[in-house]
Amino acid sequence: MKVDQVALSETEGGHRLSARVRPDGADEFELWFEIPQPFGRDDGDATPFLCALLPPALIRGEPLEVDGPVSPKVLAALDDVMRVYDSFYPAKMKPITVRADTTAVPEAGLDTTVCYFSRGVDSWHSVFMELQTPAEPPLTHLVYIRGVDVLFDERQAERALEAARDAAAVAGLELAACATNMRAHSEPIMDWDAIHGAVLAGLGHVLRASRVLTSSNYAFGELIPTGSHHVLDHRYSSEVTRIEVSGEATRIEKVARLATWPEAVERIRVCLDGNCIVNCCDCSKCVHTMVELHLAGVDPRTASFDRPLTPARAASVRMRPSGLPIYKDVLARLRARPQDAELAAGFALGLRRLETRIAAEALVDVNAKAAAKVYEAADLLDAQALAPRRVVDDGAVGVVRAVDQRRRRHVYGYGWAPEGAELAGELGSLLAFRQDDSVPVWVDAEGRLVSDRTPAPGHAEPSPAARARFVGAPFGWKDTVPAGSRIRAVRQRAHLAARPKRPAAPRFAGAPVSTGYIYRVDAPGRLPLYVAYHPVTGDQLLTHSPLEASDMGYGDAELMGYLLDRAPVTGTVGIHRRPEVPWASRVGQRVRPLMQAPGMS
Repeated sequence: MKVDQVALSETEGGHRLSARVRPDGADEFELWFEIPQPFGRDDGDATPFLCALLPPALIRGEPLEVDGPVSPKVLAALDDVMRVYDSFYPAKMKPITVRADTTAVPEAGLDTTVCYFSRGVDSWHSVFMELQTPAEPPLTHLVYIRGVDVLFDERQAERALEAARDAAAVAGLELAACATNMRAHSEPIMDWDAIHGAVLAGLGHVLRASRVLTSSNYAFGELIPTGSHHVLDHRYSSEVTRIEVSGEATRIEKVARLATWPEAVERIRVCLDGNCIVNCCDCSKCVHTMVELHLAGVDPRTASFDRPLTPARAASVRMRPSGLPIYKDVLARLRARPQDAELAAGFALGLRRLETRIAAEALVDVNAKAAAKVYEAADLLDAQALAPRRVVDDGAVGVVRAVDQRRRRHVYGYGWAPEGAELAGELGSLLAFRQDDSVPVWVDAEGRLVSDRTPAPGHAEPSPAARARFVGAPFGWKDTVPAGSRIRAVRQRAHLAARPKRPAAPRFAGAPVSTGYIYRVDAPGRLPLYVAYHPVTGDQLLTHSPLEASDMGYGDAELMGYLLDRAPVTGTVGIHRRPEVPWASRVGQRVRPLMQAPGMS
């Protein structure tokens, strides 16, 4: 990988430092950093590119050559830096040869301290600690970087910049708005978590402040391999710019300290959902931060979270493996408080789901059959946790229908749209709370909505006659369907009939978790909910109309109860799109108009 043509140009209110990058066997590109006045120096220093491009060169396994002066101190430290990367990512990053055209001590910049700032707990805590125990030189600027949040659209990027500027003002500091295109070029080949520390170090050398702070993600006892680390970042320091990881503490300790600073708590943004305005309250970062605020005596709804913290929300969150030390600490503290017993039970279920999936993934290459059994246990835990993120509209829980082509089945979301599936529409809403004229419904271990009145059928293989009718049905379709399409349909059905993937009977270690309630009888503002099962695949179809079930080859439908005529998830009640359903009849896929709720035009 060769780096040359280092140049500094003027931008509106600042500078752009750029360089040409020529990877071996790939297209060249321009890498740039933008910084505001009065930061930076025009001395041709190429150290920023040496830092930022080292991890991509390690990933690609190619020498890194920089045509331009670099800091002697940084260049001398790269052997140690590469040993750290090799120990963190032994299968991905191996030491390479690094060469620089010349070395020169960079010109000193502003004698000040700057801190990278995303409005998350870690960066707010770093600011808090710097303001509480000032160092020399003191903190004067927060650095916000455009271009590293790839989930942001342009509107969200503008809102995030304004929110960062507001937060800086609350802290009594200035905001340095910077930008880079590094992530756009690194994203296709490597995970951002593995390289972000090197990129931040590179930008720090462009800014040329005396101290540049990156926020600690973990306490010393929790440290795991990551791209910004206490044993890594400081090795990127030059003769004039010191790179530091600041704010070491557990997550619980950080939130407890921030709880004494209400103006900061009100402005925390931790969400993994890129384009939400504040926090989604459903992702793993949101939920464990809500629990941490609760433990610190702060109602999350008085901070920047607008939904209640419930045991169901804690149980349903998809936790991430990298957060395991944090989750274990949170759970231990919840269990130590008798008043939080229910919340602790919900959070424990979420953690158990994560640990079960980690165990399954570890077994995949060792014992596939054992891994399959562990995955099955994880699926059961998922089913037991499906009381999540659900009270989305004053007690209404939207029932969203979709089709998962990979699993050959309809899938349903209760208060959300199923991930990785083709959306069909929203059937209406369950009740989040019991009413006099209601019965409970729940999701069994196979993902089917059931009740005491309408249980799912037991495990039974389809008869030979049923299979034959299913496979041969396309031969009876009208001539308006091309012969080739009919033959392909027969082939698809033969494959499905040979391996129908019928669901097994429910398997619960204890009582099923209620997902919601449905009305027993019809009344204004209610919609019928019918249930039917495919005779060969066993797929469950939830619908407003028994005619749809018949048209699609699901046979007779049974009335389960009545939903609220409300659609809190999508905003519109009814099935407004018919995804491809290869196991359904031709009529169900193509001819009938899209089903709507009764009374809709």
